[in-house]
Amino acid sequence: MSQQLAQKVAVITGGTSGIGEATAECFVAEGAQVVICGRSIDKGEALAERLGEHCRFIQADVTQEADIERTLAFALEQFGGLDILFNNAGGPTRGLVDSVEADAILYATELLFSSAALGRTTLDLFFQNHRQSHHAVYLTHPDHGPALVQRKLKPCQ
Repeated sequence: MSQQLAQKVAVITGGTSGIGEATAECFVAEGAQVVICGRSIDKGEALAERLGEHCRFIQADVTQEADIERTLAFALEQFGGLDILFNNAGGPTRGLVDSVEADAILYATELLFSSAALGRTTLDLFFQNHRQSHHAVYLTHPDHGPALVQRKLKPCQ
């Protein structure tokens, strides 16, 4: 690998399976130090152990702002900074369009929207290490919205 992410610190929400797991594998292979978060302790701890010293896991529910703040603070504590926020947490709605219950719709909406919105609102607190560039990536399932939106963030003044 090219090590194009060497000396970068990334947080990946929904990082314990699927796209988040594959992204963590890729980022570590490219030299990044990675914090993965998710709700599954077993999956998260197993993945962090498999990826080695450049990966840490923290259990978090991205619908809870305090958990997002705790996750970003954990990245600072473990690796001394934050350069990349990869908002990947999400999942399908439980049920088909013609039979889905209101509770399932509300949960899916909260999960998909809050991870991006709450993550975005806490970024300024954690990009205070004056690094030159920061990236936030908001990833959702193609059936539920845009597949990939990347935004380069300016360092805090």
